[in-house]
Amino acid sequence: MTHVATFEEWKESQLKTIPHDQQIPCVDCDGEGHIHKECDCCGHEKEEECGTCDEDGTVLFGDMSDNEKDKYLSRTRYLANIEKDITDLAAWTGKDRIPMLLGHGLTVYSSIKDKIEKVVTIDHAQYINMPRGLSHG
Repeated sequence: MTHVATFEEWKESQLKTIPHDQQIPCVDCDGEGHIHKECDCCGHEKEEECGTCDEDGTVLFGDMSDNEKDKYLSRTRYLANIEKDITDLAAWTGKDRIPMLLGHGLTVYSSIKDKIEKVVTIDHAQYINMPRGLSHG
């Protein structure tokens, strides 16, 4: 069976391999250059300039604080990378990706009502009202 990196292994690898001069989407404004906030007094949405990226939407990886790097290298980003790797491997080997995901502790959660499909850990599936190991695809 192919080894899939744990979140910790993946994160450590990313910290070592992402060049310090690589532009990364700003974690505070999600790469938009401005932040949407809800007004405390009236509840209407207002837009503020992002001071982290100076409205550019990107920052240099090497200039990010440890907290910003942790936020960027999230479990969501990890799952997206692992899903892509397993999907690519499944296509290359001609195998179905669902059993391969299950074999690595992941499963696919989809909701027709919400029109979403996402890869989640099997442990997380129990928190979203999905039976363990079951995929609705």
